[in-house]
Amino acid sequence: ASLEKRIRLVQAKASQSERAVLEITKEMKRLDCAKRHLQRTITTLKRLHMLVHAVERLRLACLLKPFPDYESASHLIDATRLLLKHFEAYTHRIEPMRLMGQKVSDIQHELRTSLRRGFRVVGFGLVKALEMEEMEDGGSSTRKKLNTTPAVTS
Repeated sequence: ASLEKRIRLVQAKASQSERAVLEITKEMKRLDCAKRHLQRTITTLKRLHMLVHAVERLRLACLLKPFPDYESASHLIDATRLLLKHFEAYTHRIEPMRLMGQKVSDIQHELRTSLRRGFRVVGFGLVKALEMEEMEDGGSSTRKKLNTTPAVTS
């Protein structure tokens, strides 16, 4: 009877230990999942911070006068493209992300226009460059962008 009582006691303790191990394992799995989500969130926030910072630096590089900092801008455009790829799934659903992508596109367009204008001025002179831009866009904003009048010669 004493031996049988000990066996039952050992079986009960073993069963209790098994339940405790299962509980601990379940908690560990839940913590591991939370850790993965936290790591992804931190990585996403870091990328978002880098994107915002890169877009701002790109904007500032384009504001430099008399000419934008094309070298810095080219590197920053590459960086923003890579970072924007991480947020492609959000750009259509989240307005600030869509606006960020649009801002980068607008800056790229401004850089292309500025670069094209610079080459035309060097290659053809200011007056001819103005005429070429007027033919492309109907002349609506060319003189305002260059801040000149047609009487200026190269």
